[in-house]
Amino acid sequence: MTKSQHMNIYQRKNGVWEGYRKMGNHPDGTIYYSYALNEEPDEVMEELKELTKEAAIPITRVYQWTNHWLEEAERHFGLEKAYIDYQIIERYIVPILSHRLLKELDQGMMQRVVNSWITDYELSEEKVQRVFQKVKQIFTAAYEKGYLEENICQGILFDCYK
Repeated sequence: MTKSQHMNIYQRKNGVWEGYRKMGNHPDGTIYYSYALNEEPDEVMEELKELTKEAAIPITRVYQWTNHWLEEAERHFGLEKAYIDYQIIERYIVPILSHRLLKELDQGMMQRVVNSWITDYELSEEKVQRVFQKVKQIFTAAYEKGYLEENICQGILFDCYK
């Protein structure tokens, strides 16, 4: 069995090569796979690469972007760091923004999110700033990749503590 770039390829008992690859998650959270069959393993690999290009699920919602960002973080920084990021996302982003469209987000909405951390979650100033730094990293990456029209984390104020 060959594993490459999240593609799994193996030979069946009848000699045919089968490959599959995780493509992403549906909005309900179930995993989306693509499959390919061929006589040659290299052909299966090529088919999977083509399917990946054709069937990529577009990132339009906040939860899709955060899932994508977490997968990238896990690849670059390891599982332990990605888990810490996951906890921040699950606690402070998902309850407020998860099903919003990325194009709906703006600086005013981000300011309201920060204010809700202060009032609803009753976080200390230090904790809000630490959480915001991670959120800023996530949404700045979305801006840099073209998913957001503006950097929504610029100009956010923490003046509720003063």
